[in-house]
Amino acid sequence: MQAIEEMTDNELDEAIALEVMGWHKVNISVRPDGQMWDWWDENDRARCPAQFWWPTVALPLAFDVINALRARDIYVYLDNEAGAGKWEISVFTDRKGEWNTEGCWDSRLADLERQPTVALAICRGALMAVRAL
Repeated sequence: MQAIEEMTDNELDEAIALEVMGWHKVNISVRPDGQMWDWWDENDRARCPAQFWWPTVALPLAFDVINALRARDIYVYLDNEAGAGKWEISVFTDRKGEWNTEGCWDSRLADLERQPTVALAICRGALMAVRAL
């Protein structure tokens, strides 16, 4: 399994779709080159054309990732380091829905610091959290 911090944005986008969202890729092409893919969910419903799935750069898609975490009782806290242009993410699990450091199940997930964008912080933190379960 590739280390998260070594992944390109495209590799991270695909890992998020597979591991966090629980989707699988389906070839829907009628073109001769056979290169048209969609992400489908566990109920075999089309969720997103693969060429438009960029949660590492598109904030609305990154918030879809947060919603997928919430469905697993994983909660996210984001901080922009008081405007320093870097983002931190803290990931917690607490069945009571309470925010506290005791709810963090893995010390590696307490803080993923200094990410250049909020979308990238969300994606890297989400993948770390799901892989730690």
